[in-house]
Amino acid sequence: AGLEPLIEVAAQNGTALTAHSLTPYPAEGPMPPETLFLRHGTFNAGVLASNARGVPFLDWWAERTARHTVRSDPDGLTLDQTWVSLVPALFEYGLVRDPGVNVMGWNIHDRDVSWDGDEPTVPGGPLRCFHFAGSFDPHHPERFGPAPDRHEPWPDLDQRPGVALLCRDYAARLLAAGYDEHRATPSPYAHLPDGTPVDDLMRAAYREALLAAEAAGADEPPNPFAGAPSA
Repeated sequence: AGLEPLIEVAAQNGTALTAHSLTPYPAEGPMPPETLFLRHGTFNAGVLASNARGVPFLDWWAERTARHTVRSDPDGLTLDQTWVSLVPALFEYGLVRDPGVNVMGWNIHDRDVSWDGDEPTVPGGPLRCFHFAGSFDPHHPERFGPAPDRHEPWPDLDQRPGVALLCRDYAARLLAAGYDEHRATPSPYAHLPDGTPVDDLMRAAYREALLAAEAAGADEPPNPFAGAPSA
């Protein structure tokens, strides 16, 4: 369905945010799953909205993420997302509580997608936006879930048949739209012009040199992709 609830909250508050979950998890196991939200952010940066009143937030967020979109547990950073946890203290905002906005693995612990013919719904209303976060592979839609190296409390699809149907439908649409052809196109930033693969250590070293140059008002380090053929 449409995203009117998201737009309405943005219109009323300047910025509309969505949470990883609007309901508590059962306190099972040695550690409540919500500790992951404490580390990686209460809000999910995958779906949000702003109007003209939200421009100060967008400018601030753009400034922070220009150099600090990294995954660093010691620094408390999860890409662009952790910064959004500061929004309630710094900017006007509203929380989107429509149950159909930003439905994802994080918030299907206590619900499933249902189907009325071809129309997907969730308890409380229509499904408006499903977030295929993680490592979704349209060749294996039954493996819906987080990246293999991350241990997150997402339910198995055999427990969520409605989500499983949605995943199969989305996988078919991706493949029909040329997913394999586009995935086969190499990233222009995966290798240096001489063919050397770019790894995480190289990226971190360049970022540190760039931050140091900006702090000192010096010239930026040389562009490692200068002279690379256009993609």
